[in-house]
Amino acid sequence: MTLSAIRVASGQGLRQLELVGEGFLIQDRKAGTGGSSSVGANTRDLNTEVVNTISGAVLGTDQFTLAIGTYEITAKAPCHNGERNRLYLYNVTDAAEELVGVSCWSNTAGTASGATAWLDGRFTIAGTKTFEIRHDIAKAKTTNGLGVSPGGGVSHVFTSVFIRKV
Repeated sequence: MTLSAIRVASGQGLRQLELVGEGFLIQDRKAGTGGSSSVGANTRDLNTEVVNTISGAVLGTDQFTLAIGTYEITAKAPCHNGERNRLYLYNVTDAAEELVGVSCWSNTAGTASGATAWLDGRFTIAGTKTFEIRHDIAKAKTTNGLGVSPGGGVSHVFTSVFIRKV
């Protein structure tokens, strides 16, 4: 099955996401906060499959598996008061960084601040591989280092990953 478009939540409500080919949208959705962060690599939670039209793509516990092919990925996740931070795609099967995201800064002095870390790229795998989204963070923050709850007692998105097979 191939979809032409899906509607997904964004900061200003719903937006339409055009799919060309096969797509896989997975997220971390939960009530409350994104969780505590630690210094170094933090494996981002992934617990919700929004859409999956890629044959062989599977969401596991905070990991996803992809079959042989070439893929484009966009991922984003918040960091609260973590100073230097970046997302990266970690290849669990090969125990290596597959792609590195843009470095960003989340202030820890004075007022609280947050930043959204981004990862965009293209990669090719010659066999079935398992991946994680990891967030490298310079300063730990208990309770909400991986995302602050906006309140309301409803589910919030703290990590969003879109993968397209090309």
